[in-house]
Amino acid sequence: MSLDSAKQITLLLDTLRLKVRDKLIFLDTETLTATTAVVSVEVPVTMFDTTLGASTTTLAAGEEGQLKICYMKTDGGDQVLTPASLGDGTTITFDANDVWIGIYVEGAWRSLVASATVA
Repeated sequence: MSLDSAKQITLLLDTLRLKVRDKLIFLDTETLTATTAVVSVEVPVTMFDTTLGASTTTLAAGEEGQLKICYMKTDGGDQVLTPASLGDGTTITFDANDVWIGIYVEGAWRSLVASATVA
């Protein structure tokens, strides 16, 4: 852990890297295209690019208290995400600029914030 003159704290927690300075910034992100079928639980932020057309992906179980953010970056068709266990539905469907923020608790992903359709 390091502290500089701007009181910036950099933390490395296993595979989750965070930068804290008056706000929370996730340093690890991934962008998935229509050819990628699995959303990583190791990366906190996933962006979808469906330029090639609609796509489906899955999300495995997380660890207790884990946060996950998913965002539709480029819309060329719906992105349907099917988590292994979703506490408030079975799928999350993304359209242009949709976002879903979830937390893994009690054996399931739970929606905290969603403009994406959770059904």
